[in-house]
Amino acid sequence: MTQARSLMTKRIIKVKPEMPIQAAYDEMKEHSIRHLPVIDSVGKLVGILSDRDVQRAINVKQINEIEQEMTFNPHETVEDYMNWPVQTVDENSSIEDLTKMMIDLKLSAVIISGANQFIQGIITTEDLLKYLLELLASSEISRKMPLRNLFWEKTV
Repeated sequence: MTQARSLMTKRIIKVKPEMPIQAAYDEMKEHSIRHLPVIDSVGKLVGILSDRDVQRAINVKQINEIEQEMTFNPHETVEDYMNWPVQTVDENSSIEDLTKMMIDLKLSAVIISGANQFIQGIITTEDLLKYLLELLASSEISRKMPLRNLFWEKTV
């Protein structure tokens, strides 16, 4: 059984609730990530900010037919847009259980937490898709059956 700790990203960019939303957006762009765990002054998980949350904060001004200008309200912070409570799982959770939870709750990321809500890692849908590709590449069944049949055979 594959456990969450084997797929989680351990080096995580974290932000504070009082950080300006513009700065959080800049962090996401700079590091090419879509999720930022939000921690308090002692490092405890208090929320999560996704790229979708940041999109709600963007003000778009049409300059002309082609150009747009994106700005943020300088008074808005991560806390204004973050989600809480955050779904967390233990590092020993199975990937199967974690994936089912993400599907059922329509989550794009889950925080892997340790004692007292301190962050150990994060698993995103992208991580799960990469894992699926590895499984399919190593699977005998994928060589014998088209991928489409693997996913749609039971529903058609």
